[in-house]
Amino acid sequence: MGKRKQLKDPEELQDAPARKNGQHEEDESSDEEVDMLDVDFEWFDPQPEVDFHGLKTLVRQLFDVDAQLFNLSELVDLILSQPTLGSTVKTEGNESDPYAFLTVLNLHEHREKQVIKDLTAYVLQSEPQDSGTSTLSDLLSPNSNAQVGLILTERVINMPAEIVPPMYTMLLEEMQWAIEDKEPYEFSHYLILSKTYQEIESSLEEGSSRPSKKQKNNNSTAETFYFHSEDEVLHKHAITYWNYDYSKQGDEGASDSKRAFQEAGIKPTGHAILIDGAQFETAVKTVEDSSVPNNELRERLQHRPASPQNVGSEDIAQKVVKEMNNEEMESNKDDKTKKTFGRTPNGTIFTVPQTHDMVSQLLSPTQPKNISDLFVLAVLASLILTLYLLPKSLRVPVFAVIFLFWRACYNAGIGYLLHVQSHHRRLVAWAKRSLIFDPPSTGKNPHPQLYKLIKREMETKIPKDYKFEDAPIEYNTWLLFRRVVDLVLMCDFVSYSLFAIACGGKPAGEGIVMTASRWFAGLLLVLFNLWVKLDAHRVVKDYAWYWGDFFYLIDQELTFDGVFEMAPHPMYSVGYAGYYGISLMAASYKVLFISIIAHAAQFVFLALVENPHIEKTYSAPPPPRKRVESGKEEERPTSRESDAGHVNGGPPLASTLQPSPVHHLLGLQNLDFHRITDTSVVLLQVYLLLLTLLTPSTPFYRAFFVVNAVVWRLWYSLGIGYILDRQSKKKKWTRHYIKYGESTEEAWRQWKGLYHLSMTMSAASFVAAAWKTYALPADWEYGTALLRHVMGAALIALHIWTAVSVYESLGEFGWFFGDFFFDHAPKLTYSGIYRFLNNPDRVLGLAGVWGFAIITWSKSVFFLALLSHMLTLAFIQLVERPHMQKLYGQSLRQDSGLSRSLRRSLPTPLKQWQGSVDRVLGETVDFVEEFIESARPKLAAGVDTLVRDSTAIFKHYPGRISITRLAPDLAGFDPKDYSVEITGIPSSAVAELDKRSGREGERARRPAERTSPFKPLMFEYGAPIRVKWTAPLNHSKKDWIGLYMVADNASRDVTRVSSQGRWVATNLNEYDSVHADDGILISDQLVSRIDGKDHAKNFLSGEMEFSGDKLWWTTGVFEFRYHHDGKHNVMAISLPFDIRIGRFDEDDVEVDENGLIRGAVEQALLPVVQNCFDRDPEIAPSSVDEHFGSLVERDGKFAKRVVFAVHQMFGIEFAPEVVQADGSVKNLAWRICNAKKVLAPYSMSPSKGNTTPDRPKY
Repeated sequence: MGKRKQLKDPEELQDAPARKNGQHEEDESSDEEVDMLDVDFEWFDPQPEVDFHGLKTLVRQLFDVDAQLFNLSELVDLILSQPTLGSTVKTEGNESDPYAFLTVLNLHEHREKQVIKDLTAYVLQSEPQDSGTSTLSDLLSPNSNAQVGLILTERVINMPAEIVPPMYTMLLEEMQWAIEDKEPYEFSHYLILSKTYQEIESSLEEGSSRPSKKQKNNNSTAETFYFHSEDEVLHKHAITYWNYDYSKQGDEGASDSKRAFQEAGIKPTGHAILIDGAQFETAVKTVEDSSVPNNELRERLQHRPASPQNVGSEDIAQKVVKEMNNEEMESNKDDKTKKTFGRTPNGTIFTVPQTHDMVSQLLSPTQPKNISDLFVLAVLASLILTLYLLPKSLRVPVFAVIFLFWRACYNAGIGYLLHVQSHHRRLVAWAKRSLIFDPPSTGKNPHPQLYKLIKREMETKIPKDYKFEDAPIEYNTWLLFRRVVDLVLMCDFVSYSLFAIACGGKPAGEGIVMTASRWFAGLLLVLFNLWVKLDAHRVVKDYAWYWGDFFYLIDQELTFDGVFEMAPHPMYSVGYAGYYGISLMAASYKVLFISIIAHAAQFVFLALVENPHIEKTYSAPPPPRKRVESGKEEERPTSRESDAGHVNGGPPLASTLQPSPVHHLLGLQNLDFHRITDTSVVLLQVYLLLLTLLTPSTPFYRAFFVVNAVVWRLWYSLGIGYILDRQSKKKKWTRHYIKYGESTEEAWRQWKGLYHLSMTMSAASFVAAAWKTYALPADWEYGTALLRHVMGAALIALHIWTAVSVYESLGEFGWFFGDFFFDHAPKLTYSGIYRFLNNPDRVLGLAGVWGFAIITWSKSVFFLALLSHMLTLAFIQLVERPHMQKLYGQSLRQDSGLSRSLRRSLPTPLKQWQGSVDRVLGETVDFVEEFIESARPKLAAGVDTLVRDSTAIFKHYPGRISITRLAPDLAGFDPKDYSVEITGIPSSAVAELDKRSGREGERARRPAERTSPFKPLMFEYGAPIRVKWTAPLNHSKKDWIGLYMVADNASRDVTRVSSQGRWVATNLNEYDSVHADDGILISDQLVSRIDGKDHAKNFLSGEMEFSGDKLWWTTGVFEFRYHHDGKHNVMAISLPFDIRIGRFDEDDVEVDENGLIRGAVEQALLPVVQNCFDRDPEIAPSSVDEHFGSLVERDGKFAKRVVFAVHQMFGIEFAPEVVQADGSVKNLAWRICNAKKVLAPYSMSPSKGNTTPDRPKY
């Protein structure tokens, strides 16, 4: 039984175009009488009982005068014989005649039918003979097994083009369903027959002498016009397309009879489009993208806000939503009447209804209540009742457990749900699979009562612009998720408050003044916390508050002011100030510690869940790849020139404008013991550590370590400050190295070592002095001992976070004051932590020294902290700020985001008082600057020597253990019915010769004799590998194939090692992860083959491709394993195959006219680099001159693949950063040639003698 298809919103005919200047007054009067006509179009399956005559008329219109060549009745009967495939468009119900249709016929399946034979011959005859291609002839030849789908579509004249995309989209869906039912609709190619026309000059005598368009330009080529506007879009994805004249030409007056009130006649012509099957879905999507104008979509949403509209493209949806939201923001509408528009990942645009925050929904009497609200309130009441009923001795432990449970539900539970939704859209997938949002009237929803309950719950809360059954499933899933979040968040906060009440009390001996101060400070923190939450909600609304962007997106220009200028992620950072205020009012360390645990868990949630999603969703896509313009490429210097300019003759990575982007200094990943800086730093750190631990804590040693810390701090601030000041004004440091023939790069490298040594020794000596003055408290609960340690640790953690944030914002260049050394184009941006603070080092960057001072509670350490802070402020004011002012001028920001935020919130009297204070401070600073400027020569007179050191930041890498088990359901499955075959790009012949290295015995040096035609498989490194599998008809849909090293598995029956993501499912949409479907080409195609008993037997076959991250990026012997039912039981194993990289043989390549082999190196390297870049056209170069895409710089895996291949091919080891810096195959080949020349200056091969070659080949 056919299914009725209907758009949720009927299409409307567009307004007639505006009248152009020069039209006659008669036209104007007639236009005024034209009324708009609204027509509802409905889509139906072809109905054999109703549509025969209507379809025959449309088919006759499609073939025009050539329609008499075919038996149209037989053709229409064939179309109607497949009623579940194709669509008709009607306006008056299913029993009316169709106004348009679209269907597809399998030319191979119906090749014996006479009408298909006639159509095939007709199409072959129409193909141009001089096209230079025989593609269509080959596809439609009698011996061809190609599956060609013939698409026939036609519509009544003046039917709107917007009806076409839905027909193509539904055709794709219906073919997919048919393929799943094993019907023959999996096409290798699609042939679309259509119509075009050309305007020709009329043969009739015109009474007017006014020249026609053709008379004005008689020599121009006749222009082709399209009856079907979508044909021009389909051309972009076609293998070929052509026009052809109808074989049955009309009489001489036929063109004039089709003039239709025009000056020129119309000559219809046939039109054919051939599209590859792999491109057809993309072509259909392109048709969808170009179908609906933005203004029309906007009008629909304004008139029917509760009905979503699908534009078929995520890019178009993003653009339209952003424009519509910006128009709403700029309009003069009241905030309550302004609408917000959102979009789903599949390009559906909908009106986002207005919702209310959690507290208002639950506690405001003006808001309607539903069952879920009452349930949440009941749970909260039970928590309060539990506190009242429990004995005092059990309240604290019980509510500690209750709070930690709800906190785990928040950070771990909600975090997991959001994580799987962000990476796999699993929550939406679960909703689709469970069918809970499908109307019961469809008969698919297994829980109709649950559907009614959810519908009532949602529509009660959102009475406007929302209709449950029409809303996108992503939005409904988010609403359901919100109810879970409401329960968890409310129970989390209430249980925390009840825990604080259970722990609260007044410390013994506390005076009334201390109690009042404690409560006053606590209330201030709670009120500040409340303001942070309210202000944050004002900016992000419920959409971001409830993580709406994990489900759908709202594109609009938001102003992140207020609290968002105060601190990063304010809801998770300063937004937890209230917890510490409650701890202060409760006067309980238990509340304080559980607040710290909750805050830390929230930061883990931010780091593991929110930040990755924000980065993935909102980070700008990589900029378009850079291509070398003809005539603008810089000539590569010759060998002699390059030797003079850079060490080893390589292309310089650094210049006067920027330092080398490779071999950084900071971080464990950059630790290099071949570098003297790193070695000396580690040795000095070990020496200082041993000296601190092995010496006694006597007054002498305490004084020694304090003095040591003072000396290092003075050098770090004053000595380094002096060097930078001289560098800023006179380039003294760089001039010194240039004087001795060194480069700017060497000056920069030496400066980095000096600064890093000074910084790390200053910090290490301070910690050593603090350690010597520290003593463990005898009683942690006495006085403020415990509080001091907590506050000190918090300040140290803040210091570390600030340092990491500064480095992330500035990078290596900014961290080491690169703009003092390189004359780059001044460009100042405030991002990261600098969005909130102009200079974090003023306060937050020194929080750690005050943390140590508070922990030790030592006068000496307090003195060191004060000295460090004063010297740092002087360095900033006297060295950094003048240089920044000189370099960036007016672009230097005066007020930070935090300052602006606090200033706006100050009362008017305080603002006036602050202005007076600023003037006094400014005058004082000017005086201090003048004083120090005059004293600077004396302070710098004794600075003669430099020392180096560095420190390393250690990171911990987590491990994963995979555990597998045998499946118990293998009965009835014969491994002989399974097979795995592989094809790939063979490796070079040189790779085969590499097996015989000359190190073998005499007999082993000859090629191995074979007694069979079998040849071992050997594929290119990084090239895609295709896997073709066969399985019995009843094989599990959750079967999968993984790629493994042969040596990794001892068993041939069970795989006991993880594939590490190198696997592909045999069937689509069987796993929640989209990663599983990547690579599937064909699934469950019915095939026949001869079994072991010479009997023909049916099997299911499929094909997949392993490429990119699903390959092993090393050499070795590998195999594919077919696994059963989502487990690790092996049903089939492919032949083992080698992945090898052929050695570059310089003696077997052609040299250029200069006797060099650089060109051969480039050509050998290009395909390898393309493979290493996954053959992605966005990053992989198509020629040796083309630059790599920007993703190569952002993701280091691509460069690491290349350096491994270069090492195997040429025996040269590069750092991955070199590949990123070179940026093209030509530069990399140039570097390889120069490295070969430097590393092998003498030829030691017997064929050439042991002398220096007279001319290098590189």
